[in-house]
Amino acid sequence: MQRLHRQGSCDGCRVRWLSAVQQLEKGVAGGAPWDVPLELRCALDDDLNKWNDAAPEYLFNVSFWRAIPYDPARPWREADDGNWYVLLSMDGCNSTTRALPCHAGGILGMWSSPALRGEAAIWTYVGNVFETNATVLSDGFLSKEFVTIDYLGSLPGDPYPEAAGGTGTRLFLNNVGGNGGGDGCCSGTTSYFVIEQPPGQPMRLVMPGQQMVDWGAFSLRPLPLPYDPSGEVELPSSTLGDLILSGQAESSHGPADDATSGSNVRSGGPGGSGTVLVGGGVLAPGHVIERVALSFRYIAGYCGSAPCPGGASTATVVLIDASGGVLATLYRSPPLCNYSFDNFTQYSPPLHINVTGLSVPNDELVRLAIQISNNQRNIQIPVDNKAGGFKVRLGWATTTTAAFPRLLRDVEARDAAAAAAPAARLGAPAARLSAPAARLAVPPRLDLLSGKASRGFSMARTLGSEQVDQVTVPGRRVLIGWTGPAPSDMPFLANLGSAQSISRDLALAPDRSLLQRFVPELTTARLTAVAPADAGMRAEVYATLPASCADAAGPTDACGISVFGDGVNATTIKLLPSVGLVAVNATLQGNTLVRAGPLPPQCTAATCGEGAEDGWRIHAILDHSILELIVNNATAFVVYVAPASDRAKEVALLGNDATLPTSAINVWQLDAVNNV
Repeated sequence: MQRLHRQGSCDGCRVRWLSAVQQLEKGVAGGAPWDVPLELRCALDDDLNKWNDAAPEYLFNVSFWRAIPYDPARPWREADDGNWYVLLSMDGCNSTTRALPCHAGGILGMWSSPALRGEAAIWTYVGNVFETNATVLSDGFLSKEFVTIDYLGSLPGDPYPEAAGGTGTRLFLNNVGGNGGGDGCCSGTTSYFVIEQPPGQPMRLVMPGQQMVDWGAFSLRPLPLPYDPSGEVELPSSTLGDLILSGQAESSHGPADDATSGSNVRSGGPGGSGTVLVGGGVLAPGHVIERVALSFRYIAGYCGSAPCPGGASTATVVLIDASGGVLATLYRSPPLCNYSFDNFTQYSPPLHINVTGLSVPNDELVRLAIQISNNQRNIQIPVDNKAGGFKVRLGWATTTTAAFPRLLRDVEARDAAAAAAPAARLGAPAARLSAPAARLAVPPRLDLLSGKASRGFSMARTLGSEQVDQVTVPGRRVLIGWTGPAPSDMPFLANLGSAQSISRDLALAPDRSLLQRFVPELTTARLTAVAPADAGMRAEVYATLPASCADAAGPTDACGISVFGDGVNATTIKLLPSVGLVAVNATLQGNTLVRAGPLPPQCTAATCGEGAEDGWRIHAILDHSILELIVNNATAFVVYVAPASDRAKEVALLGNDATLPTSAINVWQLDAVNNV
């Protein structure tokens, strides 16, 4: 990287917020301790090994109603007006409620200056240039500021490049959920918005809503159970995959005992609330729900020694309809304060709920929900996988017969006869369609997804090549993030295994959506090409799937690949055109949730490269417990797996053998790249 020695510019500079403890005891102008200046540090050599840490430069001060990291985007310079700009991340409640959750979501405040630094720099506040609480899922919303933001422009492939007089396409990256404050979505995963922005003006969305860089934190929701001829069903509740979490409720980990391996549901933080939906509910037209029984345990957080000193959480168990409306209240708990997380000795004894005499029509979907108000504390509910989960039994007042398929999560592990059923439930035709009709694109069924699974990919930022201006100067955009940690209930790896992601080159598709490819430098790690059966546990896989894969009626004949096969178990990556999704199923190898994201359109030369005119391409990197893959350079996943042994070395094609020749898959064993 070349260093420029002009007073108004700085290649090799970085911005950050200075710790209030380091710089100011009372904050800026006597304000709060978190009111601190934006700090600029610049490299003193071309190799970026030496920095002016002893004499950082301060650009301007900012105050806010609460302590936030501000997470500045790197400054950029607009060619049209010559000004420098920088974005800071805040929530939208500074001038309204000044409370969390902030239902206005996040905002981007923008500052400008005629020079980046030096005597010519005059930084002034432009205003709020972007505000949203939207997430990619309709039942999620952003409730805090944006986190670890990035701002990109002048990407390769931009159909409206600024350099050619176009409006230009820019991407605003954000991490939603986790500490990013996404209620109902997205576990801290990196997302993006596609926008235009005239110099010094507010941003304009040019694609609807939030998009995702990676879909590893999204899982297939449990689906409804039908009427059972016995007049009663048990709702699955023994794994995190059997639950749908919303609000601030999230998967977590707690102490193990005789009833649980340690998987917990955490209800969020003080002042918040969370909801646990047990299974996918029930749908039994012509029948009336008459009785419900269940039990669950808890420990209380932010409590110290039990009993908690006031402000304890409470739980309400209800039956709700598809829109969340309460149909019947089954139980209201007392304050849940007698068993502490902080000074753990045991979980509470089971709270038993047994209600009869109900009369809830089941012509439409009915769900069982545990609604938790945290008040000044929170609770964690163990998933008692060793003791039958929440032991939920639901009974109807009348009996008839009806047939309905099982949950998709169970299908992959069952025989082919049972696996044929989910296609009908998911809306796919019972028989194979003729080719022209089958290949009509089905919009991705994002309503089938939950955004509360364990995080796969987060905190992603780009590196430039020779340019540090990632907005207005054309050049390479290389994205690197964090993977993991592994799911809290994964054998051997629970909450461990975080690593740096494999680098991805970014570009834009003709529709302005994000394209991402593993960087070509990765090919230098290839040791040798091998047969799919000899892939091993560190390998690169590139599979070519034909356009006829669009004809698949359901999971049983879906095209895809399997990886980490050991002759008994494997992880599968399948294209599900009937619901417009890609599914990554590692449930036989330690990951309790089937991860899923949108099935991209078929390949074109613009999206997959010259010679790729149709079908799909799966590019996967296998690295022992971490699986990274990208479908058609668009839909990406980071998924954690726990193969039973180092014999899990096989890769195979899935689907109709007649249309998937062996030559459609290429495999290379890879060398280690982190032993520097």
